[in-house]
Amino acid sequence: MGATSIRTSSATLAVCALFAVGEGSPKALTHCVPGDFPEIGSALNAANSGDTLSLSLAGSPFGEALVIDADRLDTLTIIGEPVELRPVISGDGTEAAIITIEAGSGAPARLSLLDLTLNGYDTAEFGILANTSRTWDEEPLLELRMERVSIFSCEFGMQLGRRTGAIGCTENWGSVNYNKLEQARNLIRFKNCTIGDCGLDGLNMYRVNGEIDGCLFAHNGDEGVHTTAAKQFEIRHTIFIENKDVGVHFQLGEDIRFENNLVLTTGRLGYGISIEGLLGGEAARIHNNVIGRNNSSGLKISPCSLKYDEDNCVAVPASARVHNNIFAFNGIGPPGTGTREDLHFRSDGFPGMQLIARHNLFEDRAHASNAQLDETNLLGVGPGFVLGHEFKQLTALWNPDETDPLEVARSLVFDLSLADNSTAIDAGEDSLRFEDGGGYARGTTRNDIGAFGGPLSDWGIEP
Repeated sequence: MGATSIRTSSATLAVCALFAVGEGSPKALTHCVPGDFPEIGSALNAANSGDTLSLSLAGSPFGEALVIDADRLDTLTIIGEPVELRPVISGDGTEAAIITIEAGSGAPARLSLLDLTLNGYDTAEFGILANTSRTWDEEPLLELRMERVSIFSCEFGMQLGRRTGAIGCTENWGSVNYNKLEQARNLIRFKNCTIGDCGLDGLNMYRVNGEIDGCLFAHNGDEGVHTTAAKQFEIRHTIFIENKDVGVHFQLGEDIRFENNLVLTTGRLGYGISIEGLLGGEAARIHNNVIGRNNSSGLKISPCSLKYDEDNCVAVPASARVHNNIFAFNGIGPPGTGTREDLHFRSDGFPGMQLIARHNLFEDRAHASNAQLDETNLLGVGPGFVLGHEFKQLTALWNPDETDPLEVARSLVFDLSLADNSTAIDAGEDSLRFEDGGGYARGTTRNDIGAFGGPLSDWGIEP
């Protein structure tokens, strides 16, 4: 972002005072940093559950690595002063996570982070690391809400829970260690956030519920978003650009919705979306997305291996309903780069593997392996974007030192809406539940194919 003057707004001054949570209840405090406390850590030590920490630009960047004891502070808000340039927390200059959340065996905790930037300057291993207890309870132990938070230049942008990978089941698809799934669930609600420029994954989440809305995951060195055992989980109105291996990865998910997103220019392995195994019998819903210029498959659907012990591995099938998506110029990587196609369905003869693909548009280089594409799909047809077939304008937006990448990306998404002569207008599902909701949608109320059609077609932004 550009330079801005350091100032304390009247709104911030107003909240740096006592306020009552409710009649007869203890009063919650808002602690101003700097002001009431010179550092965030000292304010955390003094805080009680229900308190708010308000960070001003006057102390930014805050060179601290914070540890939040969620068992002691079961409700906490950290908010940056609402000015154009958000306060920055940069860690302590070591590999320590910028923010560590310890959620052990206490009561469910609620943490809100608003209007902040976490920048690890290529030193911190994690922007946020949440450690949760070993339990099979389905009630979330940690509820994390983030709005207008950016995380840059860490090894991992964020990790919620413990990694679950297993080596040795098979070399043919992903593998999960069943014993490592014994960990508490988290609940997330992320809106208008950016995670980018991280050495490996942008966002790693294990046993998580919740939603991601209107966010940007860009220029991460491995996966933009990885989930294992996500449940009742939705991603919408979100942009994935130039993540190295996978844009978004669902592994052993349950009740997954991925609707009205842009997944573009994944590099190296180049899978735009990877679905590996699903639990619960509910097909993943992949609706109204633009999936383009990914080196390998735009969408890959395959089994997942669940490892119980050294001699007991079980293949878990996956099923998906793929409706109203635009697949454009996927499989553009060099020979040896993954499967090099728009849609790769790896059934491998496993019972339960199922794909229903209807009313999708595949441009003229597109194809789908092991999948029956019925007459509702448009084959060999250009998408007819306002911008044409080039995505370079969207992928050249990354300069977090000078601009807000999310705002730049949003200003350019109109380029991937449908031009007046696009055959994707009114070519999607014609049932009432798929009707266009507004925004950039064109034609009648019948579903447009692509990210700006369907009930969630209104992204809430202006061209």
